[in-house]
Amino acid sequence: NGGVGGTGPTDVEFGAAITAPTVTREGYTFTGWEPEVPATMPAADSTYTAQWQELPKTTITFDTDGGNTIDPITGYVGSPVTAPADPTKEGNTFTGWEPEIPAAFPADDLTVKAQWQVNTYKLTFDANGGVGGTGPTDVEFGAAITAPTVTREGYTFAGWTPDVPATMPAADSVYTAQWTVNSYNLTFDANGGEGGTGPTLTEFGAAITAPTVTREGYTFTGWTPDVPATMPAADSVYTAQWTVNS
Repeated sequence: NGGVGGTGPTDVEFGAAITAPTVTREGYTFTGWEPEVPATMPAADSTYTAQWQELPKTTITFDTDGGNTIDPITGYVGSPVTAPADPTKEGNTFTGWEPEIPAAFPADDLTVKAQWQVNTYKLTFDANGGVGGTGPTDVEFGAAITAPTVTREGYTFAGWTPDVPATMPAADSVYTAQWTVNSYNLTFDANGGEGGTGPTLTEFGAAITAPTVTREGYTFTGWTPDVPATMPAADSVYTAQWTVNS
């Protein structure tokens, strides 16, 4: 009668003991045979038909709390539940359902809610030759990010690459400072002689070559202060020093 486990027709002697088989039907509860099965075989061909009562159905709904959508599942009360694949959620690790998914469909509809643990990722600010960089630092996904203040002698800070987001992304992240080299005024003061130069805008770190200066009746003895090999991070004036000739 729609289930499984029925038998026959089987030749059975009159008066032999009868044992009814076990029958099952998905979504139904067995309620007996129609007509009732006697203890021994009667004197006639006999058919006994299983009687069934349909089980109610219930639904399990999945609240993923911001994760990917999982469709509800419906089944007969008491029938086995096949749990869906674990949900996913950016920047989080799934830790289970609350309450747990039952092994069989319950007597009433049920909603289970996904539980999550926020992930932590490494955050690094690379000063790229400057000072003030930070990290790597463990930061939770979604936490607010505040970039540090970085400085570099002779340079102007030009931003971070890539751009720094407002909150921590779901990955280890490195942000590198970008710099624009500064230019400063460079002056060679001949101090009464000839051949001085400037002021001339010169990039920080550029090689410096002092000009040749002369002064009638004097011998050049050097510059004050001493001229460095490269341009410092400031406007700079170098003054020729002279010794009078005899």
